[in-house]
Amino acid sequence: MADAYDFAEHDGEDLSRAVSKLRSNLKSRDVLLKHLKIAAGVLEKAPQDVATLGSAGAGLAALLIDKHILGSKHKNVRMYAAVSLTHMLRIYAPETPYEDKELEPVFDLLLWSVQQVQEYQAPMFELAVSVLQTIHQTKSYYLLLDMG
Repeated sequence: MADAYDFAEHDGEDLSRAVSKLRSNLKSRDVLLKHLKIAAGVLEKAPQDVATLGSAGAGLAALLIDKHILGSKHKNVRMYAAVSLTHMLRIYAPETPYEDKELEPVFDLLLWSVQQVQEYQAPMFELAVSVLQTIHQTKSYYLLLDMG
C-alpha cells in the first residue's frame, strides 16, 4: 500500500478506460482481471477525495457490486474487486457510495478476502494483507457494526 498518494492526471484517464472496458465485457475473466488490477492500482494512489476520480468513480462503484464481479468464481477477480472496494470505501469516507442493502455482499466479499491471508502464496497473501491494512486504516469495520 502506498504511504503517500501519488495520483496523477493520467491515473484518472487510466481509471476511465478501465471502467469502460469493464462495463463492456463483464463476463470475460481475462478482461475483468486485467481492468480490476488497473483500477486497484489507480485507487491505491488516489487521495481521499471523490472528485479526483471524476465521472469514473460512480461508474466503478456500480460495477464493483455487479453480480459478475462480486459473484465471480475466479479467486483473483474477487480479490482484486475486494482491494478496489476497500479503496473506494477509503476514498468516499466518511460516506459510502453504496446503500445499506448493497453493503452486505460487499462485506461478505471483504470477509472472504481477509480469510485468504491463510494462503501464504503470492499474490493472494499480499492482496489480503492490503485489504486488511486498508480496512484498518479507514476503520471500515465500523460500517459492519452499523449494519448489524
